[in-house]
Amino acid sequence: MASVYNGTRVMAEANDIVNGSKVASYSGSRPQMLAAGATTVEGVDAVADDSIITGGSSEGPSDGGWLEGPTSEVCAEVVRNLLGISRVIESSLSPSRGPIGTNFTMNAVIENLNDTLGDILSTDIQEVTARVYSFGNRTLVDTMELTDDNHDGNYTGYFIGLENGEYVMDIEVEDSNSTLEVVRDTESFDVGIEPITPIDVVLISTIIGGGIIIIVLVVALIRKK
Repeated sequence: MASVYNGTRVMAEANDIVNGSKVASYSGSRPQMLAAGATTVEGVDAVADDSIITGGSSEGPSDGGWLEGPTSEVCAEVVRNLLGISRVIESSLSPSRGPIGTNFTMNAVIENLNDTLGDILSTDIQEVTARVYSFGNRTLVDTMELTDDNHDGNYTGYFIGLENGEYVMDIEVEDSNSTLEVVRDTESFDVGIEPITPIDVVLISTIIGGGIIIIVLVVALIRKK
């Protein structure tokens, strides 16, 4: 679902559509968005959070109105979403679990999509951010900037696990068109949680078999007496 300018207010007042989503901040719908459970994002003209795509009004005079609204940016994100492509090509996290104090390394391959959507979208990647949330209630735990030191599209960042728990990580990509793409739950990891040891079927069978043999021997001895 996509909307821009005053249309975002209609989206905010629709039943539970934006709850838990990030949306572009627009003064005409900001109170309704917050009341509906959305998180408004300042400093960008358009936000694409999964299938929820919103645009403000570029914050011009009187918020600019539709004449200054980021209509083309929202339309480009609609096309991208319909094609099922993302600026985040792939990601990885290492290790996937560790004790408190473990330094986790996040890697992501980011594409500006100019080769794919060049006719309607031509941008550069401005900023890549990873956000760590607790699993389940999605409470924000930490934020890290991912950097591309070699300018080859490979972005890296680091996170130190300070509390026991299960976590998920989102990646957010802002481009030079003032559009923010939110890619949810790209990676998951555990801090201080020991893996559950699978039941060793062979060991259990051996123990049971040994127990049966002992019982048979005991019974045999009793009969001899």
